[in-house]
Amino acid sequence: MGYRAAESIDWSPAVADGYVMLLLDVHDAERYRRYLDEATSTLTAQGGRFLVASDRPDVVEGTWPAGRTIVIKFASVAAARAWYASASYAPLVADRQAAAESLVAIFEGA
Repeated sequence: MGYRAAESIDWSPAVADGYVMLLLDVHDAERYRRYLDEATSTLTAQGGRFLVASDRPDVVEGTWPAGRTIVIKFASVAAARAWYASASYAPLVADRQAAAESLVAIFEGA
């Protein structure tokens, strides 16, 4: 029975995690709070969980483009996209956009 060198083993997961990053400048705090309450229930119902929710990043280089940063983890990019386009979350996008200037992106994890 032979063994392969550790360098030749593919340690990457079969499906990489998916991440949703939101960079927000909130200008209507009450409306944003309502949006966040509803959005949180939709993402947890679809397996998402918050990794970062911060208004105060410790910027060590450059200028951070937003006041609030949120990172949400899903089991895959497909799961992240499915949540964003879901019947439960998609109607809330307009509420977030009305409450905050937003940049939203979906990333594949390592």
